[in-house]
Amino acid sequence: MDLMAAIGGVAKDVAVSTSAFEASQAQQSSTIQAQLSSVAQATVAQVNGVKDAVNAGTMVLAQQLNGIQQQVMENRYELSKDISTDGEKTRALLVQQYEATLNRQLTDANAAIIALQAKIDTGAATRGVEVTTTNNINQMQQQQQQQQQWGQLYNAIWALGQNIQAANSAINVGSGTQTANPANTNTNIR
Repeated sequence: MDLMAAIGGVAKDVAVSTSAFEASQAQQSSTIQAQLSSVAQATVAQVNGVKDAVNAGTMVLAQQLNGIQQQVMENRYELSKDISTDGEKTRALLVQQYEATLNRQLTDANAAIIALQAKIDTGAATRGVEVTTTNNINQMQQQQQQQQQWGQLYNAIWALGQNIQAANSAINVGSGTQTANPANTNTNIR
């Protein structure tokens, strides 16, 4: 019986140990469960904190992005105005240079026209002088020829007159004075 008593004592000890073990295990499980629950709550709190921080950061980034977009649009507008103003100034400068070139060409063309007109006028004046000189020379030659012809005619008339006086003849002057039977007319020229 001793054996039985010893087995009964062991069984009792095992039962007490088992219940102490189970109680310890239950207490440890409860502690682990509490710690896990605490860790889960802390994790949820941290995740919520991170979520709030991310949301806040996202809002700040969105606001900054909107500000950047607005600044880009303002810069684009200012750049567009500057380009337009610069384009107008460049266009005005090009037009001014083009007009200056055209005015220079017009001045050169006017100078060439004036030079040609002066040349034409000089040519016309020279031609006029040449024509006048030629006319004067021709007139002088004609006058000289006429004077020579008049001189020859005068000499012929003078010689005829001398011949008539020497021969004591008459010259019939007038129309119809020469016929087959001339009639005496008073047309003596002496």
